[in-house]
Amino acid sequence: MADEDITLDGKPLHSLRVADLKAALEQRNLPKSGQKNTLIKRLKGKNKKKRRNKRRRRRREERRNG
Repeated sequence: MADEDITLDGKPLHSLRVADLKAALEQRNLPKSGQKNTLIKRLKGKNKKKRRNKRRRRRREERRNG
């Protein structure tokens, strides 16, 4: 998945307001300081980790069941 495809509530991160980005960061217990690009990078990093962990769990399940 490309960085441009990363969304929050179905909207691309770059289209969101700073207040919305900060709210999303607060929900994830991440730092809320910085400019818009910094906030977006922080959210992307968290999303990438989530996807990576999801893939790892899926692979583990496949190995157990397969």
